[in-house]
Order: sequence, then structure tokens, then C-alpha cells
Amino acid sequence: MSYNLATWNVSQSKGFAQFLHQQDVVVLQEANPASRKEITQAGFKFIVGQRSHCGETHIYVRQGMMAHPFGDEWPHGTACALIDDRWLICGVHWPPFKESKSLRSKCANWVMAKLRNHEYVVVAGDTNMRNDENVSELDDTFLTAGQPADHRFTMDGYENKGWWVDRPFKWKCRYDRVYLRNNEWLLKDFRVDKGNFISDHYCLKVQLQMKQV
Repeated sequence: MSYNLATWNVSQSKGFAQFLHQQDVVVLQEANPASRKEITQAGFKFIVGQRSHCGETHIYVRQGMMAHPFGDEWPHGTACALIDDRWLICGVHWPPFKESKSLRSKCANWVMAKLRNHEYVVVAGDTNMRNDENVSELDDTFLTAGQPADHRFTMDGYENKGWWVDRPFKWKCRYDRVYLRNNEWLLKDFRVDKGNFISDHYCLKVQLQMKQV
């Protein structure tokens, strides 16, 4: 069984759904009621949402798929859903800024404490993690994909001039990530979709195939 999954901090922008038609599961950050309306009109079903420091984290699946919320008492900005009664997707939008490193670590540890004993786990979203930060016990799909240079950054203030033209500081970073266990999933595709620069973040898309099913 394989799935197309996308995670995107849409920055409460409009027009993003046109880039998601081939996806099975979508995780949005900085979503709002307008975001929910747009993506549901594009053929997706809302499963669960959670407030974050900016907007909401949402999980959607395409119409016809089976999914429902999973668990409770998740960290701020974190939502989780059970897909097809087989695997768990945990969508995240963790605290920003380098000073919040310890808070992000607590969020990641909290999530893993709840998911550790489950098989076929995926954690996806705007982690706000810096280069020296990771979700322990899970594999970073960017590294599994061989660190492709043309899909390295999910935010690029030098290239995405429409969003960053008036900002005094610009940076390139890889805050948006997908984590999983390589012994459970085969990573068939990994790519960054710039989405016509409608958000300050790019959309991260992966194709995953379950192993041993």
C-alpha cells in the first residue's frame, strides 16, 4: 500500500489546494476556516485540527479514505490521525525561534512517548527545527532521500521574493520535515514544491509505501 503525503505551512494564504490534487493525506500549518473551506471543496475531508502559535494544524485525507482522530492531550500545535486503521500521521507546528529549542525537544519527546509502541508512524509538518535538531527514534526523509540539493530548503527568502521583499532579514532553512521509520516505510519519492510562491514556506511532498504488508 502506498500513499502520497504533503505537508505545507500555507501561511493562511489562498489558492494552495490546486497544488494538492494528487495527494492522499495533507497536513497543513497556519490554516484557518478559509483554508479548510478551500481544501474540502477540492475533494479532501477534514479529520482533526489543533491550535498552534499561529493559526491551526490540520490533517486531511482525500474523499473516500478512512481516517479518524487519534489520541488526546497532544502538545500545542500537534494533531494525530489514524489512517485506514493501519498507520498514524502526526501533524505538527512546533514553537519558532532558536530560543525555543528546548520546547521543540519537549514536543518531540511527548509525541514519541505516545507513538513509540505503534507501528507505521509518520510525523510531518513545520517543526521549526534547526540543523542540529531531530525527532529521536525516527528517520528524516530528507536524509533517506540522499539530501537532494534541489529539494533542500522549504523556506528561501532569497528566491521567494514575493513574500520576503519587505523583510529586513532573509534566510534559507529546512523547518518543514517528514519523519518515519525506514524499516516500516519505503520512501519512493521526495520533493519540494514551491507552489508558485503563494506562501513563505514551500510544500514538502513524499510518496511512501508500507513494508511487510
